[in-house]
Formats: sequence, structure tokens, C-alpha cells
Amino acid sequence: MEKAGLTPPETWTELLAFCRDAKAKGTPAFALGNQDNWVTQLVLYALVATTVYGPDRDFDQKMQAGQATFAQSPWTTAVDKYLTMEKTGCFQKNPLGANYEASQQLAATGRTLGIVQGNWVIALLKGKNPKGTFTFKALPATDDPSATLIPAAAGAGYGVNAKAKNEDLALKFVNFVMSPEGMNLFVKKQGSLPSLPDTGHEFDPSLAELSTFIQGDRTVPFMDQLWPNAKVQQTMLSGLQEIFSGQSTPRELLRDMDTDYKAGS
Repeated sequence: MEKAGLTPPETWTELLAFCRDAKAKGTPAFALGNQDNWVTQLVLYALVATTVYGPDRDFDQKMQAGQATFAQSPWTTAVDKYLTMEKTGCFQKNPLGANYEASQQLAATGRTLGIVQGNWVIALLKGKNPKGTFTFKALPATDDPSATLIPAAAGAGYGVNAKAKNEDLALKFVNFVMSPEGMNLFVKKQGSLPSLPDTGHEFDPSLAELSTFIQGDRTVPFMDQLWPNAKVQQTMLSGLQEIFSGQSTPRELLRDMDTDYKAGS
């Protein structure tokens, strides 16, 4: 970023200018590993958080009540913005030709200025480039920085099988993970934030902005967590790959997601 003479964008207009300037300097703004279909959702989720939930925090409840659909909502705006980023040159050439591992390598070694990912990627990037400095920033979707929201979710959950042969030992492990000592160890290794407050954990400075968004109630759940079945997400993932390969359209994608959503659990 310093070599390119650019700064992180805080508005949608700045984001597109950032992408154009980065491309002109010969270093794409963001690495994108859409060969792995789960990666396709991350840019979209980042945009949906602001475009859909910014105006309507009750969107999920309206979907569940049959009062809203993907195809007739700002989801159309978010998908359009995703494709606008692609057309503007925000990503490296042929995102479908790069997998998650390759996209990390591009970002870690400075062949792109960044990567649109979850906070877990910070530790992975540092592993690939220990001398690098990485900062987590929110992806803007409008020209009002105060309106920006980010998707957030629990990174992992633990449970003990009711028929576990070593139930006492398993419960002891879970209790350790949820203790201040265990949680601090976990988040330090993973590069995340603790799910429980007051653990005394000093989070990675790279995640300062993420912490600010969480404390300011400027997050919304990862969208798929409140969908009635897993098929909706799978249809979205494969559909986004098809859009990037020219085999489908946003209209078809959102229509198919609506069909799967209405099928229920």
C-alpha cells in the first residue's frame, strides 16, 4: 500500500477509484480465489451487510414471514456491486483460476494490495509473510462511511457427544477452551476476537477496526446462518461461479435462491 501510495477506501466511490488506481500501478487491489466456491460468498456478504441490512435490520424476519425475497430486495444491488468491482478491475485476472491458497499467496507477498476475507486470514497471511503488516478494514458499499456494516459470526463451536467414552475429559477440554486462559490462547493462534468479554485478551492490532464495529453494534449475522436450509447457500456459491464464468445471471441466481429458501427446512 505504501509503495502504491494508496490508502484504504472508506466509501463506495473511493473503493472503485482505489481499484482503478491500483490496477494502473500494476498491482490489483484484491486477490480473489473463486475456484473454491465458498470464497465466492465473502465479497457478496460484505456488500449485503450494508446494502440490505443497513436500511432494514429486520430483513431476515421479513424473509421468514414471506414478506421479502432475494430477487425483490437490495440483494440485487449487492450482486450488481460485486460484478461492478469485477468489471472495474478490483481483482486479479481470472479469479476462477485461483483457489483460496493461491489468493492468500497473492495478498501475502504483495502481488495484490489486499484480499476480501474474514479475520481468520490475518494469521494465515502472517504465516506466509512474517515480515508483512496486515490490517483488517471494512469493505464499503455506499458513500456514507457511518452506514457501513460488516457480517460477523462465531468462528467455531464445541460440543460433547452424549455417548462419548471420555465424557469427563471432553468436558474438561471444553471448559478449558471457554476459560480466559484457553480463549486467549485460541484467539491468539487463530487471529480472532474472544466471544466472551473481559477475558483480558489483548487482540491483534490488525483487528482494531473489527473490534470497533463489534462494540458499536455495527455487525449483522453471516447471512446463511438464518436461512432455513443449506441448499440456499450451495445454490448461491455455485451460481456465483457460474456468473463469473458467464453461464448465469444475477436474476437467475436470486430466483433460484428464492426457490430453495421457500422450500423450507
